[in-house]
Amino acid sequence: MIAAVGGHAFVYANSSGAVLAMRATAAGVPIDRLVLLEPPFRVAGAPPEPEAYLATLVELISTGRHGDAVEYFMGRAVGLPPEAVAQTKASPGWPALERMAPTLVYDAYVMDGSRLPTELLSRVATPARLIGSSGSPPWLRAAAEHTAAALPAGEYRTLDGGFHSVPAPVLAPAVVDFCG
Repeated sequence: MIAAVGGHAFVYANSSGAVLAMRATAAGVPIDRLVLLEPPFRVAGAPPEPEAYLATLVELISTGRHGDAVEYFMGRAVGLPPEAVAQTKASPGWPALERMAPTLVYDAYVMDGSRLPTELLSRVATPARLIGSSGSPPWLRAAAEHTAAALPAGEYRTLDGGFHSVPAPVLAPAVVDFCG
């Protein structure tokens, strides 16, 4: 796709998409700049990955229990409190999350145990700006900060935002500034 549009690309990605973008870059995909929001590596202070996490997700999805898979992911993997999960389940967006639940399995494969992959990151020579949101838990911001430090050309910024997100009017100037 990059070749089809002229051979150059700037990539913005968040969460496990940020990890996927770094994996692609390490594999040689020609990306000129990366802007990455909170790759969810499990650094100090992060909730531990649940035991048999991937196997549990596969079981829930393969038996059609998509809502249970989303609830398991949010509560056990992300570490959201039960009241936050219940609030999300009661929201109008819950059916969309249930439809997307099968992607949680792919997400788990991309994250590969969620440990900071320093060897992989050392092969990402592309300049990268890692962003943490002021509204995220400290461990997510720390994951972005540790990722930036592990990259040969990484830098870290904190931007005003919500949980694992930064609003476009705040994010866009940081992307444009970095990507020129």
